[in-house]
Amino acid sequence: ATFYVYYPNTFNNSRLIQFVVMVRVLRLGRLIFTIDAFQLFGAVSLDIIPAAIPIFLVLLFFEYAFASLGMALFGGLITRDPANQISFELLLARDFVDNAYWANNFNDMFSGMNVLFNLIVVNNWTECE
Repeated sequence: ATFYVYYPNTFNNSRLIQFVVMVRVLRLGRLIFTIDAFQLFGAVSLDIIPAAIPIFLVLLFFEYAFASLGMALFGGLITRDPANQISFELLLARDFVDNAYWANNFNDMFSGMNVLFNLIVVNNWTECE
């Protein structure tokens, strides 16, 4: 299936391509428990999960709180509506449009949490100038 998706043809379904790439990455997870050198790493990783749950819950709480604050302050500012002055300036900014940053906004909770996650992992900071 991977060969068919990547081989140039008339098939153009980005969801299937993303699914195939995700499944290929998950197949690598089997190596953690199959290869002897990685078995200790896999066992320790599974043992850490219960201890890390409170940390992830605190992180989720703060991310939810800041996403709610961002929605209250900045919700609805970034749209593709040319009548909106901020959006019109973004349409003219080629870097923003070319990198497809339209999902990075606080218009809804999911988008706001996406923005905050990108900030936490320092995603694409080389693009910010």
